[in-house]
Amino acid sequence: MQSHRRSEAPPELSPFLLLPLPGLPEEEEEEEEEEEEEEEEEEEEEEEEEEEEEEEEEEEEEEEEEEEEEEEEEEEEEEEEEEEEEEEEEEEEEEEEEEEEEEEEEEEEEEEEEEEEEEEEEEEKEEEEEEEEEEEEEEEEEEEEEEEEEEASRETEESMWACGPVQTPVTFLCGLSTKNACSSAGCSPSRSQSDTWLSRLPARRQSW
Repeated sequence: MQSHRRSEAPPELSPFLLLPLPGLPEEEEEEEEEEEEEEEEEEEEEEEEEEEEEEEEEEEEEEEEEEEEEEEEEEEEEEEEEEEEEEEEEEEEEEEEEEEEEEEEEEEEEEEEEEEEEEEEEEEKEEEEEEEEEEEEEEEEEEEEEEEEEEASRETEESMWACGPVQTPVTFLCGLSTKNACSSAGCSPSRSQSDTWLSRLPARRQSW
């Protein structure tokens, strides 16, 4: 509108109006011309004012647009900042989750190690118990063997001597063997053999 108004030419006066009217005095004509010029000047001033107002309005519109653009930019920046903050929060959450997972894994590893140690201790205890049982069994076997040996030697002595409470191998004068034959045959050991035999008997067994 501004350019359009600037391009408009002021209204041209009809040449007939500029001609002096017949019968009017010259002073009146000059006054009329001055009035017309004043009117033209006023019109021009009004046009200039209108143009200035339009320019001011355009400037205001431009300023408003600039302000709107600035506001939009600020909003975009705020949105970007919010997005960055959200991303940072997400990263922090992920890091925390990773740390928690690592801690859980470490705890699981520690538990597994403790379980392994407990299993090893139990195995060692079982081995020790087995060794102790084996040792006890060996001791029992040794004791049983010793008892069997003592019993066998005792039975041997008893079977080889039938004339008294203690059985010891002795050859008698009658030539009989020492097994269950002394008293029934009426034999007795010779002096030398009896002495040898008595010297080998325990003190509690020489009373016969």
